[in-house]
Amino acid sequence: SGRSMNIAAQAARNLGGFVPNKIFIGGVPITCTEEQLRSYFETFGRIAKVELHTLRGFGYITYESVESVDGCLEKYEEHYLCKKWVEVKRSIPRELIDAYEREQRRLHTEVAAVENGEKPIETQAKGEPSLPAPANPSPS
Repeated sequence: SGRSMNIAAQAARNLGGFVPNKIFIGGVPITCTEEQLRSYFETFGRIAKVELHTLRGFGYITYESVESVDGCLEKYEEHYLCKKWVEVKRSIPRELIDAYEREQRRLHTEVAAVENGEKPIETQAKGEPSLPAPANPSPS
C-alpha cells in the first residue's frame, strides 16, 4: 500500500545519517550492463550516480530526489532486469538498520492509532487541559 511506503520514506528522513535518495538493487544478473541498469531505473527519475558490481550481483542507484526512490520502491514486485526479478531496497548503512526499523514501527503505531479514531495523546485528557505543575522556586 502507498501508506506503508510513505512510512518507510518518513522513517528514512527522520533518521538521517544516510543518503535517503539511494537504493540498493540485489540479484542483478551477470549479463546486465550499467547502461541497462541506468536506462531501467531512469524511468523513476533523474539519476545522479550508478554503481554496478556485476560479479557480486548487486548495484546502487543514487537519484537526484528522494521522491524517485519512493516511486521506485512502490513497484517492489515489478522490477525486472534482463528478464530477472531484482530486489530493490532503500540503501541503509548496516549500523542504522535497527534504528530505521524501530522508527518505522513507531510511525506505524502512530498511524494505526489515528486510523482507529484515537486522538493524539495530548488531547485525550477530559475537561480542562492540565497545566504543568509550578516549578519549585529555587532558594535565593
